[in-house]
Amino acid sequence: MYALFSRLAGIYLFVTLIFLPDLSWSGPTMRPSITLAIPIDFNKSTLIDVESLYHAESSRALHRIEQAFNRLGYDVNFEYYPGKRSLQLANSGSIDGELARTREISETYKNLRIVTEYKKIKPAIYGRGQGSVTLLQSITFQRGSVYEDLPLPDILSDVSIVKTNGLRQSIHLVMSGRVDALLTSENVYRVLNELSPADANALHRLPITIEAVSVFTFLHKKHESLIPELRKAIEIIGSNEKF
Repeated sequence: MYALFSRLAGIYLFVTLIFLPDLSWSGPTMRPSITLAIPIDFNKSTLIDVESLYHAESSRALHRIEQAFNRLGYDVNFEYYPGKRSLQLANSGSIDGELARTREISETYKNLRIVTEYKKIKPAIYGRGQGSVTLLQSITFQRGSVYEDLPLPDILSDVSIVKTNGLRQSIHLVMSGRVDALLTSENVYRVLNELSPADANALHRLPITIEAVSVFTFLHKKHESLIPELRKAIEIIGSNEKF
């Protein structure tokens, strides 16, 4: 009797396991994501406009980065922070990297690794009216921006540097006469012209030539193993763009 009971119990268990629904499947597999920081140039009220214009200016370079990560199975997210804070977050690994920074930041932020050149930035200096370049005594730019490590021409070697928390603050200093000129890029000035024409029209580009500077995409060292494959993917995508 015991043997018969054991056999029936075994058959019941076997049948149950065969027809039991598979509860291990929990839906589509989520793709891993990478978050890259972009420094904020404007205040939060214009953040969406800045995002769309920033992407328009950088569309080809941005496409290469997004497509390269996609080829490796990653989604890419972008988050906006004040310049200095974004570097600190990326260096600590709280976010995964920086979209566009100068090569020199890796000397200070030791945990960041270069992936690829993102694009070239064309710096420019804007002042009130058509003032004389030789009379410039001070310039301003955003703290934590690419301009912190930018080599300035000899004509600006003795000017005072005023760092601010954002472009709006720098513009205010120039417009109020407290600082003589603003150091930014041609692209950012075009964005400013879209968002605040009055500010843009009050500023005039000064005849000072500053060499274009390359900015690079960085990842935190925890993603270092991805970098060789990312570079290969970016190279392939770039070569396809030429045809």
